[in-house]
Amino acid sequence: MKKLTKEYIESLVVSTEYFYKTKVTICVLTPKNGFEIVAYSGTIDPNNFDKKLGEKIAYNNAIN
Repeated sequence: MKKLTKEYIESLVVSTEYFYKTKVTICVLTPKNGFEIVAYSGTIDPNNFDKKLGEKIAYNNAIN
């Protein structure tokens, strides 16, 4: 039986998409089985919006 690690979960992902809405970053992960995993990150102050940081946090939220 395989151990459920972050690396194993990431190996199952076949596509990653990002969407942006009013300073919210939405991440959609699609694993091999076709099910979509959706997670997001947001910023308290829209003036501090950082696209790359938002993607990183949303991605990690989806993986977790």
